[in-house]
Amino acid sequence: MSWTEISHAIEHVAPLIGSVVTGPYGVLAGNLISKALGVSTTPENVMSALQSDPTAMDKIKALEDVHGYLLSLLNNLKSPSKINLSITVDFNRPN
Repeated sequence: MSWTEISHAIEHVAPLIGSVVTGPYGVLAGNLISKALGVSTTPENVMSALQSDPTAMDKIKALEDVHGYLLSLLNNLKSPSKINLSITVDFNRPN
């Protein structure tokens, strides 16, 4: 299992996250996806959640909707050595 496979699984609902997860900021995207799904950060755990949780794709889509601007910036940055970024995501916070 690889993050590329995760990208292919989610790209139809969240193309931006699907792109970022296979790029230089893939670790960040993988962490966001894992936290959204409530699993540890491995492609195997994420894929298992995608296959077993009927709301998983909704969670991924919501993640992209909320963090789309940041993900777009990351997708356009070429070198991870030029940025130090910390993100805190509270998926339990009411909208």
